Formats: sequence, C-alpha cells, structure tokens
Amino acid sequence: MSGGPQEPEPEQSRGWPQPISTGHWTDTGGVRWHLRGRRIDKPGPPLRRLLNRPGLRILHAYGPDPLEVTGSARDALLERVHRYFAGEAPPHSAFWLAEFRNDNHQAMLIIEEGC
Repeated sequence: MSGGPQEPEPEQSRGWPQPISTGHWTDTGGVRWHLRGRRIDKPGPPLRRLLNRPGLRILHAYGPDPLEVTGSARDALLERVHRYFAGEAPPHSAFWLAEFRNDNHQAMLIIEEGC
C-alpha cells in the first residue's frame, strides 16, 4: 500500500462518463467545460435558444467514449431527443441534457443517453 497521494483517474477511464452528474467535462483538446445552470428537463425556450446559438457544440455521452456530434449524426441525435420528449421513445430510453460553458464562454450541449 502506498502512503502518498494517488493521481486521479482521467474521467474517461472510470467507466461511462456522466458529465451532467459531475458538473464538468474535459474535452479531447484539454478544454474544461462546466455545467451552467440546471439540467434541461423539457423542450422549450431555453433549449431552443441554446440550439440556435452559433458555434454550439454537442457532446453525446453514451458509452465509455463520449463523442462530439456534427452534421447528420447531430441531426439524428436531436431527432431522437425530440421523440423522447414527445413520449415517442422506445421503452427504457432516457436522455438528460444540460448546457456547459468553458472559460471563453463558448457553449456546449451535453446529451447523456441511458437505457
């Protein structure tokens, strides 16, 4: 047994990362993102404003390696989230959404998916 402090494990090595639960995320470029406000529990003006924000990044946290989604993958994920909020998702599907910001005030929507 070692008497000294241990290095913390990187977020990605502790199983399925849950940035919304932990309140932070460090992307592959080393940029640290922090939860802004509370979780988004339903569609509405706050989510619409966020989705219309220029330069918005979207991170899909499902599995051990969350991925930033763009293009058609982004559109497909947002459609699945829309169906979930409309009550049209397959049984046992779940999505959690939250806005994150970095120190430069850039925005990221993090979508955690569970089943």
